[in-house]
Amino acid sequence: MSSYQELVPDKALQNIVDCYWISDTDSEQSLRILPDGCTDLIFNFGSTVSAVEEQAGLPEKSISAVGIMTKYQKVCVTPNTRLVGVRFKTGAMSPLTSVPLHKLKDTNIGAGNICPGLTDATWERMVGLKSQKQLSSALDQVIFRMKSKSDDSVDPIAIALTQYIRDRKGNITVKDLTNNFGISKRQLERRFRSTIGVNMKSYARIVRFLYTKSLIELKPQENLLNIAFDNGYYDHAHLTKDFKKMAGFLPSEI
Repeated sequence: MSSYQELVPDKALQNIVDCYWISDTDSEQSLRILPDGCTDLIFNFGSTVSAVEEQAGLPEKSISAVGIMTKYQKVCVTPNTRLVGVRFKTGAMSPLTSVPLHKLKDTNIGAGNICPGLTDATWERMVGLKSQKQLSSALDQVIFRMKSKSDDSVDPIAIALTQYIRDRKGNITVKDLTNNFGISKRQLERRFRSTIGVNMKSYARIVRFLYTKSLIELKPQENLLNIAFDNGYYDHAHLTKDFKKMAGFLPSEI
């Protein structure tokens, strides 16, 4: 048995925080985590969460900064595990860390090592909190403290690029992006990768995957080849390959 809840952050933080979330598990489970284009700050109030294959897990009694994912991750959770997370909007975590976000791609790092304002005492203050209201308020305080320790500025070009890619549902080329923003590909890639965590092509693939997955879920009877063509995939094989990497399953298995 497990539960998952999302909480709304303070209004003053909603421009950078997508949501707070709480995941409780009372039995051993294997979970599949899919890319969502976001970065997270995760508090582990239970046992170690082990990752399958090469990805890093979440140590017990820890706060981890989790980078943007370009492929699915399988994790094993033990009974009585509680994870509490902050899901940042794309790129919003960048000014709150001391390292460029591409250093976190497909992995995680102890947040105290790279996030000014986070210490062992931060975890200790939160471990005994039970109610949603208490946790939400405590997380608000954590993020406000992190913001006070940072310069609070994010690259506007990188953020504008993510919006441009999302508006086109990921169906866009890097050449289109450089033409529309009037900046060299090399400079755009450097700024985008540092702020978002991946290059522009990889981010577009994530956005296209998420949109296509939601479309298949919404229209399960729709021909997959038509969906593939409509969303910029060359053919059914291209769609299948992307889903296998991103989700670990076939589009027909949704």
